[in-house]
Amino acid sequence: MFWDKDKIPNYINMEDDLFKLDDGSIIDYDKTTKEEKKKKDFTILVPEIKLPKISLNITKENLLSKSLTLVISLMLILSVMILTDIISVTRYNNGPFFARHTISNNKYDEYKGVGYKVIKYHIVNGKNTTEIGNRNLKYNDKPIKTNTFDLALLFKNDFELFVNKYLNKYVELTGKVSVKDNKAYLYNKDIDGKYDIEYVCNIIGNNKKGTKVVGIISNYNTNKINLNNCYVK
Repeated sequence: MFWDKDKIPNYINMEDDLFKLDDGSIIDYDKTTKEEKKKKDFTILVPEIKLPKISLNITKENLLSKSLTLVISLMLILSVMILTDIISVTRYNNGPFFARHTISNNKYDEYKGVGYKVIKYHIVNGKNTTEIGNRNLKYNDKPIKTNTFDLALLFKNDFELFVNKYLNKYVELTGKVSVKDNKAYLYNKDIDGKYDIEYVCNIIGNNKKGTKVVGIISNYNTNKINLNNCYVK
């Protein structure tokens, strides 16, 4: 049986006619919508970026070591701050720089730091000094009372105690007072001269007659003790 090639239907041509409908339209088996096709056409290919891996393997030893380092660093910083205030107040009558100002009135100013307190007195014709101590330091505008003889004995026999008890402290010194050029002079005379001491006071008050001098012991040398911010009473 021979086939007439002219009678073979056109739809045998798979490439052109197999997916045609009777009306001539082509069957589209791609179900992608037009919007999705547009998105595909304009898709920007972003290169893959590989991030470095972060190791979270922190051992207990490392954590303990870092914590200890942090604690030691904080302690060193606090020590430097406290030491700075102590030296500034006791040696140079300045500061404090690292304490909080808590009280201020016409008699004194109070500062509180970490474990310490500073009181700065500014009483007219009275205590005019700065004291530092622990947090239990109390306001006290009363002078330490002594006399020219007892202070001379302590100065010569127990110098360390003299420094700790009287240096930069508010003192009331009793003895024979003589005033010249806004300075008050008191003397302790000894028979053999062992305890001879001259006390020199810079006067800030108007009264120049009396048997006592109130002021701050500021410095000294071999046979002389100086007082500042003094007044005679």
